[in-house]
Amino acid sequence: MDKDPIRGMLGRGGGMVEADETFISGKPRNNRHKNRKPKKKVAVLTLIDREGQARTFKIPNTKKATLQAILRPVVDRSAVIMADENPSYEGLDEHFKAHHAVNHSDTYVRGMIIHTNFSESYHALLKRSI
Repeated sequence: MDKDPIRGMLGRGGGMVEADETFISGKPRNNRHKNRKPKKKVAVLTLIDREGQARTFKIPNTKKATLQAILRPVVDRSAVIMADENPSYEGLDEHFKAHHAVNHSDTYVRGMIIHTNFSESYHALLKRSI
């Protein structure tokens, strides 16, 4: 707790960083204000360093330019990026040490370390808290 998480970059020293996006909003049936329309879902990008730090960003869209513009200044160049097969993550291996993608329609884990389970769990907890 003595480190300033805002200053430190994620994945420093060749660490692994998971990148995943989700959409957050309450369910319309839980909307107690029937005269108001439910709000549009908000896109969120989460970056999780497997050493314990997590950062979440509200994003306007999930396009390649948007996601990669957030990743590059926050994640160290020596990091290994774990993500799903979203085309917006293509080309990350040109900027970072490596990039591995998980095909969720096939499996959630490749080998022992290629997965996005931490970010998926983070999003599940975030949504439940809302």
